[in-house]
Amino acid sequence: THGSMDHFSNCDPGVVYFNGYYYLGYTSTLNSTGYCNNLFVARSKNPDGPFEKWNGAGWGGYEPQPIVYYDEAWEGWGIGEPSFVELNGTLYIYYTHTGASGEYMMVATADATNENWPATMKHHGVGVKKTTDSLDVKYVEEWGKFVGVATGDRMGPSSWLGVYESNDGYHFELVDITREGTYSHLHNAGISSRPNGHIRITEDADKLRVIYAYGEGWGTWNTRIQPITLVLSNGNDMNAERRKKCLSDEHLRAELIPAENRHIAMVRPKEDVYIYPLSKGDFPIQLFTYDTYFEKKSLPRNTEGIEFFVYDESVITLKPGSYRATIVGVGTTGVEVRYAGCVYLFYVTITEEPINTGSATTPVKLEPVMDTYTVYIGERSIHRPQLRARMWWADGSFTEYYVDKSDTTITYSDYDEAIISLNDRGVITPRKVGTTTVTLSYAGQTCRIKVVVSGDPADGYYLLGDYAEVNYANLDFSMPGTHTSFTGLHSAQLEHDADKKALKATVTGGDPMFYIPCSRAADPMKAEDYGTMEITYMVPKETSAQARNLQVFFCVGQVTEANASYQVMSALTCDGQYHTIQINLSKLSYWKGDIHSLRIDFFDQCTVGDVIYIQSIQLLP
Repeated sequence: THGSMDHFSNCDPGVVYFNGYYYLGYTSTLNSTGYCNNLFVARSKNPDGPFEKWNGAGWGGYEPQPIVYYDEAWEGWGIGEPSFVELNGTLYIYYTHTGASGEYMMVATADATNENWPATMKHHGVGVKKTTDSLDVKYVEEWGKFVGVATGDRMGPSSWLGVYESNDGYHFELVDITREGTYSHLHNAGISSRPNGHIRITEDADKLRVIYAYGEGWGTWNTRIQPITLVLSNGNDMNAERRKKCLSDEHLRAELIPAENRHIAMVRPKEDVYIYPLSKGDFPIQLFTYDTYFEKKSLPRNTEGIEFFVYDESVITLKPGSYRATIVGVGTTGVEVRYAGCVYLFYVTITEEPINTGSATTPVKLEPVMDTYTVYIGERSIHRPQLRARMWWADGSFTEYYVDKSDTTITYSDYDEAIISLNDRGVITPRKVGTTTVTLSYAGQTCRIKVVVSGDPADGYYLLGDYAEVNYANLDFSMPGTHTSFTGLHSAQLEHDADKKALKATVTGGDPMFYIPCSRAADPMKAEDYGTMEITYMVPKETSAQARNLQVFFCVGQVTEANASYQVMSALTCDGQYHTIQINLSKLSYWKGDIHSLRIDFFDQCTVGDVIYIQSIQLLP
């Protein structure tokens, strides 16, 4: 809906059917580049719509609100990619959370017997810390188990299909993988089921399918629908399975369909919401179609087969064959437009007097997105919410800060610095248990937000218990578990080697890497405090001839994601002995400001099975 919380996108859908409605969960954002996503849901009595969106209190209208809001630093991908299972009156809701703390599948439940079930949601924290992309979860009735499918080495040449299971619907484990019989570069897998998310093997065995996209390159994907068999077993040798060959992508792509032969995929008016005063009298409605290539065309006014259905004719009327609405009275109504088998729902609001006639640059009100933030002190190194506010402008539009790059400066004041600290973008670092209030100010407008730092583990977000703080400036891998805080793992298996007292990193696919999430340090890490980076490593002699270089990408200051312009490549000595790489950070022109993360590509080129042992990674003054 234009100008609303789901302004920029509607993607990664998950659908479930119960109590007479199809519920479609989807990912969307106010961020122009696809970050800082939230989770939304809409419902319809028909699978092809029209759908009415959850508005925070009920269904419908043109102000959709997320059912799960991403409240950490906006540079993270955020929340989305939902999957649903309805079981005995409880709706299980699974979704991805990706931020500075890592990549997780989160779990929530709701009362499926309540029409407004989003208002009953209870959050249960982490279902699993993922080494794959998003999970599509189903319930297998005969087994009493929840089963999820996902892809590993997403979009990579050594991709694989993973299977997760859970006995309670809350805690999941990767139990099996397969490469044999799957294509390379696969991603975003799903599994077929009954409408409520169930699988009844005795009746559904011949209907079971796994579905995934595949194809090298961005946006050039095929979709494969592949029959599968589900059986209880002890699983495969997952390391052996990773070494198997998958089907090669022969780059078979559908030929371009001529424009005149394409199907119409959507009909849509120029505006999602029309707002006019009663004195306007009437107004035009311009319609467009979109084909399956998302090509947009204007519908001529004499087009046959267009139908309008006005929900409330005390607000407007539309004559058959007319694209012009006649205003009848004050109020809001939904209007369905139907054409070529497509249906679209838009809204019309008629007011007594003209509204929103001011400037889009004249501030009216600054209001908090959330009145209260609660942070558990035991998660202070992994849960760092960002205080956000919306500025409403005189034309009725709003801007949310910060969910995107912005030159706007909001000031944060009047809070107890013994309880929390805040960076210049409002990201909270808890310091001790207590409650404080923060004043946010911008353009002469102010608002206040309460922050509670709790000592109760039940107030945690991830609900993983107390999380040990890590000294990211001095990573000593002789200690077991040091690497478990790393994020962004790709085409790599990391494990502690007790004999070598080091981190063992094994290549499982192309472009192996992991991230050191420095933004999770107990206190913000400043580049100016460190002048040298040292990596002590050992590469066995038998490692392939390609594995001769290590890259470090620096996400620091204004650089919030890995970029080839902000990296250093170092040569490796592959003789089975330990060596130390030294990088002079002080000579890097971009080495300033907050250190967000360090991406370690431990081999620039390599072969599956190549290994490096890392004894320590240090940032030194």
